[in-house]
Amino acid sequence: MGLLFTIVCSLLAGIFAVVVYILWTYPTFFNDLSEFLHVLRSVVKPIEKVKSKGYLFVDVFESKVRDNPKKPLILFKDEVHTYSDVDRTANKVANYLRGNKIVQFGDVVGIFMQNEPAYVSTSIALLKLYVTGALLNINLRGEALLHCIRVGQMRKIICGHALIEAMREIQSELEADNISVFVIKEAGDDTSLTAGFLTVDLASPLASSDVIPRDVRKGASSSDPALYFYTSGTTGMPKAARLTQEKVVVGGMILQLYHLGPSDVMYIPLPLFHSAGMVIGLYNVISAGGTVVLRTKFSASQFWNDVRQYKANVVQYIGEICRYLLAQPKSDLDGKYSHTVRLAIGSGLGEDIWVDFKERFNIKQIGEMYAATEGNRGFFNLDGTVGAVGTYTPLMKKLAGGIEIIDCNWETAEPIRDATGKCIILPKGKTGLLVTKITRAAPFSGYVAGRAANEKKVVKDVRVKGDYYFNTGDLMMIDETSHVFFKDRLGETFRWKGENVSSSEVAAVLTELSFITEAVIYGVKVKGYDGRVGMAAIAIQDEDQASQWKQLYTHVIKRLPMYACPKLIRIKGQMETTNTYKYRKVSLVKEGFEPGACMPDRLFFMDKLTETYVTLDASLYDKIINKETIVH
Repeated sequence: MGLLFTIVCSLLAGIFAVVVYILWTYPTFFNDLSEFLHVLRSVVKPIEKVKSKGYLFVDVFESKVRDNPKKPLILFKDEVHTYSDVDRTANKVANYLRGNKIVQFGDVVGIFMQNEPAYVSTSIALLKLYVTGALLNINLRGEALLHCIRVGQMRKIICGHALIEAMREIQSELEADNISVFVIKEAGDDTSLTAGFLTVDLASPLASSDVIPRDVRKGASSSDPALYFYTSGTTGMPKAARLTQEKVVVGGMILQLYHLGPSDVMYIPLPLFHSAGMVIGLYNVISAGGTVVLRTKFSASQFWNDVRQYKANVVQYIGEICRYLLAQPKSDLDGKYSHTVRLAIGSGLGEDIWVDFKERFNIKQIGEMYAATEGNRGFFNLDGTVGAVGTYTPLMKKLAGGIEIIDCNWETAEPIRDATGKCIILPKGKTGLLVTKITRAAPFSGYVAGRAANEKKVVKDVRVKGDYYFNTGDLMMIDETSHVFFKDRLGETFRWKGENVSSSEVAAVLTELSFITEAVIYGVKVKGYDGRVGMAAIAIQDEDQASQWKQLYTHVIKRLPMYACPKLIRIKGQMETTNTYKYRKVSLVKEGFEPGACMPDRLFFMDKLTETYVTLDASLYDKIINKETIVH
């Protein structure tokens, strides 16, 4: 008995010594372990369970239909669409497309629709047929839209009724490219609206609501593309990023981290052509068996009224949305609901407004996150640390690894290497370029454009010769507590109004005008706004005239979506370049658009009221800073 007691005491003493040692050398070990186990329980295991069944995301959807067919899936205006309703419509669309041999296994079909129930059923119909849906940005027009259609290598497009005119504008070019446009037609629809286009006739006998058999998807691979999302990234013109079947399953279940479940109602004001709206929003709700509230277009004045009306307890955001909401006049109804808004999920919430947003609107938890559509890793803020996008703890680094902050040239966005040719890994507290290791478990699926575009997003020889990392193009910092913070974007892209703006695309549009000989596009910070507003430093051929500014306004409005139009113009006598003839953007960004800092250069501002560019002087600058003049 005495020996047994001695052994037990020795074991306990040993365990105690280990615990003391761990707490002494790694004080947050048990907190970090708890978080890691939470990720395993809530996300990794459910995903592995789905994969073990050989399920694609469409199989997850169909399982939810079987489990609870009468459960509301979509609340839209005064309409309620159940899981069964959406499935029935998706089957009708799929059977019509299949029966008329419009599509076949592995095709790519564009979707050009506003947020509406038909968008959801159409996207699911394509998944049922194992057809890749290329989700086109509905803000694009003309050449920009044609570029995305061609890059996506599609031969069919399904267009919503509200956007027919945008397709009509490029109809001759589409016909020349042998691209067909289809409009979904239901009984009673006005056929004159769709004149000149083909239809998906849901009143046809071929549009049966019969279930699409799983055999249709026989031969499916988890590495095949399920969706294309368009992104500017850091390397130029918009590209179609592949989201594989596996990534749709994983991304569509990630919000289990926040215990998303059947009782949740998520308000989605973001466009479904963005992965945030479609995958992080809609698909996560489907995986959880919950309900979404769809709105055609974001409205700051109606946002909280909608939340109250539909009793949404989860809301989606991007940082700019939060600023718009805070800019609304204060109301006695702010933060008052007949239910609890338990979670706001999104990205880009500025540290300066984080607490105000959470407290004014009585939100229990902010789920700030960081991810890129084409990226292979992400972060999620689970502990509520203000400003952080998540954590990368020593335990995560040991068990998963593959995330590095490296030194880089902030002007060229190129990694800085040491004498051996490897990248320089920065310590905690230092801001640098975030790169994430490409592995079998964390692949980079790439772009439809092919090898050249993909190679620009890959950094080689980061830690050891022969390794490969995905270049996020983002400046990040990991602090001493292992919290990760987004700092800024690098390279040829900046973000405005929640959209990526490609500098090279905008520059190409400006230099189409004969009087603009050079154009350098970059983003500058504006007080009170998230992201960076587009600014163009230009060289002009002759003395500028009022008619030229009117012509420039008309040209960019026609050729670019509003978010990409440069709102600020700076006339440069001569462009400064590096010794490799690259434009020096860093100094331009630092000088911003304060007239005194830019002297002797003249500045102009895009004025929507007069539909031209007007002189930007100190008085107008003050109005912009004080939000008396709005930057669109």
